[in-house]
Amino acid sequence: MSCFILSRSFVENTPTLVERGQTVTISGVFSTNDLDNMKLDIFDVAGRLVSSPAVGKLPIVVNCFRESGLYNIRLTTGTGRILVGRVLVK
Repeated sequence: MSCFILSRSFVENTPTLVERGQTVTISGVFSTNDLDNMKLDIFDVAGRLVSSPAVGKLPIVVNCFRESGLYNIRLTTGTGRILVGRVLVK
C-alpha cells in the first residue's frame, strides 16, 4: 500500500513506485469546508481521465492502477484548493 501525504499545494507520495493493481491510500487533514464537494481525478500520462472516484470521507482508497505508467493525481477541495501528485506504476 502506498500512502499519499497532502501538503499545501501538492500530494507527496511514498513510495513513488507501486505495482500494478496495488491499492493507494490518500489521507490528510482538511477543514469541513475543504471536505465538502472534494473531488479526486486521476489521469494517465497522455492526460486521459482514468478514474474519478467518489470522495465521501478520508482516507480515500484508490485501486485503479491496472496498467504500467505514470499517473497524475489531482485533488480539488471544496474551497477550490488544488493538490497534485504523481505515482509511477511498474
